[in-house]
Amino acid sequence: AVVSTQSKQWYQRRVTQWYQRRVSSGINAEYMGNTVGIQLLYNHMAHKTLLGWNINQLRKAFVDIKATGSGTPIIGDYKLIHHMNWSITDIKNMLLEWNGKVLSTGISCLSTPLVTDGTLKINNYVID
Repeated sequence: AVVSTQSKQWYQRRVTQWYQRRVSSGINAEYMGNTVGIQLLYNHMAHKTLLGWNINQLRKAFVDIKATGSGTPIIGDYKLIHHMNWSITDIKNMLLEWNGKVLSTGISCLSTPLVTDGTLKINNYVID
């Protein structure tokens, strides 16, 4: 099927108008040392993500991820938090720890927080 140039231009204008109505401020990003913050305003509702890390030495480090938002039709207000750290002595001895939390008011099974917590310890090639 042949699409006219006018049809293409009309479609591009409609998509641009839809996008401009939905995304009010685009994406703002901030970098502060070992932290990156990203905020997206969609339909005048803020969705924020925060990434933090300390990986000066790969042997002992951590990573944090936090995402929050509100007013989305399907998932409602939401919060996702994940923290992971590790300590590696050598190839046969290491410790990995993580914890997280997920909460969503729009999804019934996540209306009460889902909390995860874990530890993996490897001592002399043996998992504890």
